[in-house]
Amino acid sequence: MPRRFLPYDNRTATIKELQRRNTWHWLTYLNFLLEDAGVQFHRQSSVVVLDREYVGRLALQLSKYSSKTLLNYLGYALLVKFSPLLPSDVDSLVPLSHNNHIETVSHRLQACVHMLEDLCPYWVRKMARMTLSRENVTTPRWHYDEEMHKLVYLVRESMKQTVQLATWLSQAEVAQRRRNSRSFGSTS
Repeated sequence: MPRRFLPYDNRTATIKELQRRNTWHWLTYLNFLLEDAGVQFHRQSSVVVLDREYVGRLALQLSKYSSKTLLNYLGYALLVKFSPLLPSDVDSLVPLSHNNHIETVSHRLQACVHMLEDLCPYWVRKMARMTLSRENVTTPRWHYDEEMHKLVYLVRESMKQTVQLATWLSQAEVAQRRRNSRSFGSTS
C-alpha cells in the first residue's frame, strides 16, 4: 500500500503523547540513547515520528519483553549484520547476514557484496550495468555518474577514517586497510 504524504507538522509528537499510547517508556529510552551526545529530553520535548502506527505497535511489542531479552536480540542482530567485517571467530554467522546464496562463491565475499549493495545500491547497479552492457564497458553512460563518483569518494574517505580510528587493528593492518580503501570504487 503506498504511503500517504503527511505534512511535517503532523509528524511531530511530544514524548508525553507517545507515552500515552503504550507502556514503553520513551523518555528513558531516548535519554539513554542520546546520553553521550549531550541531548536531554523532557516530557514536552517534540520528536519527529515518521509512522505513528508503526511506533505504537513497536512500543507495544517492546514492552512485552525484558530489557535483557531486547539487548540480547540487538547484540545478536548486530553480530549477524556485521559478521562479514568481524574476525573468523564468527564465520558461522556470515551466511545468516544475507539471502540468495551462491554455492560456488565464498560466503564472506557474498556478504560483503550484499553490504556494499545496501550501502550504495546505485553504484552497484552502475557497476553491474557497465559489466553486462553490450556497449563499451569502459565508458560510463549513466546520468547519475557524477553523484556516484561523489558517493564513492565519501565512502572511501569514511572507510579511511574508520580504519584510522580502529584501536583493535595493528599499524600494519591499518596500512593494508588504507591501501584497500584506495582501490574501492575504481572501475578501471
